[in-house]
Amino acid sequence: MQFNKGQLFLIIFIMIGSGQVIFEFLQFDFWAHIFKALIIPALAGYFLSRNTAGNGALIVVALMLAWLGDLLLIKVDQGYFLMGMASFFGMQVLYIIVYFKKGVNFEKAMATKVLLTTALLGASAYPLWMVLINCGALAPIVGVYGIVLLLMGMTAIFRLGSTNLSSFIYTGTGAFLFIMSDGIIAYSRFVTPLNANFLVMLTYISAQGLIIHGLLKHVKFQKIPA
Repeated sequence: MQFNKGQLFLIIFIMIGSGQVIFEFLQFDFWAHIFKALIIPALAGYFLSRNTAGNGALIVVALMLAWLGDLLLIKVDQGYFLMGMASFFGMQVLYIIVYFKKGVNFEKAMATKVLLTTALLGASAYPLWMVLINCGALAPIVGVYGIVLLLMGMTAIFRLGSTNLSSFIYTGTGAFLFIMSDGIIAYSRFVTPLNANFLVMLTYISAQGLIIHGLLKHVKFQKIPA
């Protein structure tokens, strides 16, 4: 059986991601860190090998910021944590811009969008509040990051009706999982310590993969003649 470059990079990404989660679960920290550093390069390879439209510069930069964030968050020091947050903040902003460029609208399927947005904000409100009242002097930084994170989720929701359904589902599910992953990190760091690093990485890796796959589905949709 022969595989094209996109399929090979996707297989490599899935294998690296699965290995990372397994090592994280088994608490083999050295190998978990090695595999963590390889996740985004593999995903970037998948995107670049499949993006035939040639307009994915913002997505590549977003992935580079995510990679930098991954490397910084390997350290447990608060300084590295804040730098990692800054990297992921930049990634979130770029994802929001990409979502707007690839089909956010405020007209179609508004009832569904309002329902999904209400569910997202409702599910996020209490955990975010608990984090904010427990993170002390970092509350303004964490609050701004949380707002941008939720905006990323909302813009993913508002792509409904402007892209094909598979692109919307993949990207929207990825955005939700990303919010869940960051929520677990914040809650564990500032409210109650949770032994859930493997769950953080499982949701994070799945989120990134689904978001990129969904954006590629949109590119393919754009190329179909009307």
